[in-house]
Amino acid sequence: MVREHDRQEAKWPVLWVRAAMRTAILVCLEAGPLHGYGIALALEGLGFGRPKGGSLYPILEELKNADVINDEWEQSEGGPGRRVYRLTETGRARLERERRQWNMMVGVLVGASSGHAAGSSDDAVPGRAMVDDTTVGGDLAGGSEVVTHAADAILQEVRSAPNSGRQVADRWKRNVHADRDGR
Repeated sequence: MVREHDRQEAKWPVLWVRAAMRTAILVCLEAGPLHGYGIALALEGLGFGRPKGGSLYPILEELKNADVINDEWEQSEGGPGRRVYRLTETGRARLERERRQWNMMVGVLVGASSGHAAGSSDDAVPGRAMVDDTTVGGDLAGGSEVVTHAADAILQEVRSAPNSGRQVADRWKRNVHADRDGR
């Protein structure tokens, strides 16, 4: 009997998850290559819920066609091979740009709720406002610890799952820890 893993529901409204899904996939691949199931688990760990293949794979194909990710078949020693996805340099640039844009949008929304003026209306339009990279990096740096904890939890689940893709999980862990240690 195959045991069904408990699915974590998304932490945010469905429309937000759909809007951010492409960026979230790029975030998952930033630490290293993953197969589709690994991406689904990583998304779940980030609070996006675990997407089903019918919604995940069309997005992966779209990102591949945009040259944001690439894929290759990786043969497994103990089981069937898998398609492994990697972030391209174009993808890294897109992720950096989208992080800035999301950060600006959150800044506008947080600024509006706290009564602070967000600046001119151009500040809310991605690409028009200039964002100081140190500010963006500082804002993102606080979240990197959360991502690291999520990645560790994902690794545990991937390793315990049938046909877990231990090689992919081990690479993910090495990359996350190297990134955390500043290497």
